[in-house]
Amino acid sequence: MATLSKHGNHKQIDYLTHKIALCEDGNILKNRGFGWKLHAKLKPGINYLEAYENRLRKIERTSETLPVFTAYKRELMKWKLSDRVKILMAFQLLGDDLDGIWSELNDLDRVDIDLDEIREIFHLRNAAMKEKQAMERGEA
Repeated sequence: MATLSKHGNHKQIDYLTHKIALCEDGNILKNRGFGWKLHAKLKPGINYLEAYENRLRKIERTSETLPVFTAYKRELMKWKLSDRVKILMAFQLLGDDLDGIWSELNDLDRVDIDLDEIREIFHLRNAAMKEKQAMERGEA
């Protein structure tokens, strides 16, 4: 298990299923909700601040080309990382069984989420998948 403080200054970026930390010492750490682990190293000569800015620009380009996915991501980012992973897993396993997802998350996983929030995520998820398919077909 890696410790952020041992790697000097760093910049963090949140993704749906994980966080990354670009560190001053050239290491890239990843946290999937279970602690930081060494993931990769920056290329020689690349400053961690420069790498951070590049990743932010890439995220911004994605936001411009996939606005529905961005809304879906924004909705999910309301929860902490460990809960996001549980929410995404529940959708993957239970599909369109919204009551089952609510029950799984509230009763077993202890995620404080109501049925309206689940319904909103469900609709945004479906719209984001349609947006992605349209983009792949060249319709967007």
